[in-house]
Amino acid sequence: MIGKCLICGSYSLPGRVVCSSCFKMLNFNCFDSYMVRCKTCLYPLLDHVYSCPRCKVLQGVRILSLFDYRNIKLRHLLECYKFRGMKKYSLLFAFIISIFLEKNNLVDCTIVPVPCSSSALKRRGWDHMREVAKVLEKRYGYSVSYLLTNRDVSTEEQKKLGLKSRIKASKHRFAVAEDVSSTVGRVVIIDDICTTGMTLKSCSSALKDAGCKSVMALTVFAEM
Repeated sequence: MIGKCLICGSYSLPGRVVCSSCFKMLNFNCFDSYMVRCKTCLYPLLDHVYSCPRCKVLQGVRILSLFDYRNIKLRHLLECYKFRGMKKYSLLFAFIISIFLEKNNLVDCTIVPVPCSSSALKRRGWDHMREVAKVLEKRYGYSVSYLLTNRDVSTEEQKKLGLKSRIKASKHRFAVAEDVSSTVGRVVIIDDICTTGMTLKSCSSALKDAGCKSVMALTVFAEM
C-alpha cells in the first residue's frame, strides 16, 4: 500500500515513511561544515588544539547526535510529535535512528530509551521516546529493554536549568529498573535532544553500575 511521506506529505514507496526527495535531505553530516567541532560529541570549538569542555564534563560518555537542533524542518516535526501529540512521527524518528544504527553496524544492540519524568508523563499522557522504541522493536526488529526509571530528583524542566544545576539534578536522576541480564551486549541509549549531555551521562552511569559493559547514547538532535 502506497503511503504518504511524513515530512512533505507526498506519496512514498510502499513500506517507506519518507519519499525519495526527503530521504536525500536526511544527511547525517548536516552540521555546519565551516565550524570546528569536537570529533567525539560535535560541540563547537575555537580550534582543535583546545580540549572540549563538554567531553571534560561527560568524562568519557560516548554521545552521538544526528542533526543540529537548528534544522528547522525536522525540529518542527519533533515539536509536533513531542508537544502536540502527533504520534505518527514516532515512525519518522524510529526510521531515522534505524538507518544510522544499520550504517554503523549496531543492529545487534539493545535499545534503551530515556524515560520521561512523571510530571512530563502526566502532562502529555505518554512517553515520546518509549513510542519510538516500540516502533524500532516492532517495525525494524531491534531488541528493546526498558531498563531505566526516572527518579524525578528535580521538579524543574531540565531545559530551564543551567549547566551546574543540570549536573546536580542529573547525578542520581536515573536508576536501573531491573536486573541487567548477562545476555545484554551493546546498549544504545536513545533520546530526542542532547543539550549538556548530563541526562545521558546519568543514564549511562546507572547502566554501567548495573553491569552493562558497552554503553553509548544516540540522540536525534544536538543543541549547540
